[in-house]
Amino acid sequence: MVRIAIVDNTKLKSIEQKLQIQKVCPVNKTGKECIKIVDAVLSIDEGLCTGCGLCVKPGNGAIQIINLPEMLKEKPIHRYGENAFCLYSLPSPNAGKVVGILGINGIGKSTAIKVLAKILTPNLGNYESEGSFELLLERFKGTEAQNFFEKLKNGKVIVSYKPQQVELLAKTTKGKVKELLKKVDERKKFDEFIELLDLKQVLDRELSQLSGGEMQRVAIAATALKNANVYIFDEPSSFLDIKQRI
Repeated sequence: MVRIAIVDNTKLKSIEQKLQIQKVCPVNKTGKECIKIVDAVLSIDEGLCTGCGLCVKPGNGAIQIINLPEMLKEKPIHRYGENAFCLYSLPSPNAGKVVGILGINGIGKSTAIKVLAKILTPNLGNYESEGSFELLLERFKGTEAQNFFEKLKNGKVIVSYKPQQVELLAKTTKGKVKELLKKVDERKKFDEFIELLDLKQVLDRELSQLSGGEMQRVAIAATALKNANVYIFDEPSSFLDIKQRI
């Protein structure tokens, strides 16, 4: 059985708590260092971990031990660090089709989207490296995904990406809604999307004056107005009411 150990050291408040976690580990009791503490940082050796889960309770939400199916012995797509989140799969965009990614929080939807948008360079599990799209091409050799990533790497596929946290846009972008949308309107469909997303009443407002739902619709419009081969919308329904989501 392959497993991933995820440790959030920010939730471990004291060295005493970390020592208690280390103490309950049956592998540590045999003299091996499955759970170790270096410079006040607790880590778990996934190769030694038996998946017993005894460390989870004293961790109070800071530790997750995830047992994986045997088929996931292959290299991951991306890992953020030691005992950090690990992504094992990617959706494959197909021309002329809509691909949706559904799932609970924390399963890697945004990470997968960032790889597809070329915002995040995958490291195939080697979190000490900067990552490489060449390695990703080798991983998907002979599949439809290989063709997509080759075009993405060479700039032959243009991606327009709407980030998940639209509430942060007002902190990085200043100006009125109309001016900003006109600026990104590469497809000359300004009027169409203003009508479609019901944005007429906010055109003369500053971004900082918008509600969460209004900001979401402006972000969707800005993404859709750009010329691109692939349009990616991360969490497009958040902040929207039921009618707008439909």
